[in-house]
Amino acid sequence: MSEDNARRTPPEPLLQVIANLTRFHREHEQFYSRSPLRRAGDLQAHSRALKSLADRWTEAVAGEASAASPFAGAEDLSAAGPVAASGILFMDGEGEGEGEPAELLRLKRELAVLADDSEQTGRGRRTRWSRHGRWPGS
Repeated sequence: MSEDNARRTPPEPLLQVIANLTRFHREHEQFYSRSPLRRAGDLQAHSRALKSLADRWTEAVAGEASAASPFAGAEDLSAAGPVAASGILFMDGEGEGEGEPAELLRLKRELAVLADDSEQTGRGRRTRWSRHGRWPGS
């Protein structure tokens, strides 16, 4: 090996460190390449459920009470198709949110956690990249 090549070739311990960092960075990036797709699928499912409920609620009409029970004969707030897909079923006196179904409360919690996670991830990345004085690709 010429003296010029020896000066340009990093020492072996440094090459080992770089190889180790590269391997784990690759694994980390594999996770982040799949994670957004998984989250997008979850968001789409939640969106379909909420849109179906909204469609049902815009069509439901309050009618006259025709029975002794105020609930008998009333149109159901639950839409038939989305109940099977999302499990959201309105029943009297259910849930913590004044009659909200437990499934709807769970959906709200999951969306809140997803929003918080996304915000924290963005904040962390912004902090890391601001230390370098630039954004990736710039």
